[in-house]
Amino acid sequence: FCSPCTGQPGTDRSDVADVFDARTKTWTTHTLSQRRSNLAITSVGGRYAVIGGGTTDVGEEERGFVGISRSDAVDVYDAKTNAWSVLKLSAGRCCLGAAGGNLSAAFCGGTVGQLCDVFTFPSNMRSP
Repeated sequence: FCSPCTGQPGTDRSDVADVFDARTKTWTTHTLSQRRSNLAITSVGGRYAVIGGGTTDVGEEERGFVGISRSDAVDVYDAKTNAWSVLKLSAGRCCLGAAGGNLSAAFCGGTVGQLCDVFTFPSNMRSP
């Protein structure tokens, strides 16, 4: 959804996440903490999926301007426990980038200061 990144009146964002289990070759549907668009997603250690992005349209529709609210929520899916948790970014971000590694996930851009947030997961790989 949502092209260009400035949003479109009358469009909708989704809070649905489809998760594929390669072992059982089955899909399950989960609900994110917020409806979002312009997502960034990465994985950490092959166990966690980490998702951030924009939320509702904001702006002055009467003057023809509509933008996307920047969300500070990061939904974390733990494939081992099939559980979700929510972390917070230092600032709301939209149209951001993400990268993951063995123990960390980074979200960069998508905000005025263009800073990066890094989440480090425990070395024993329990839920954050």
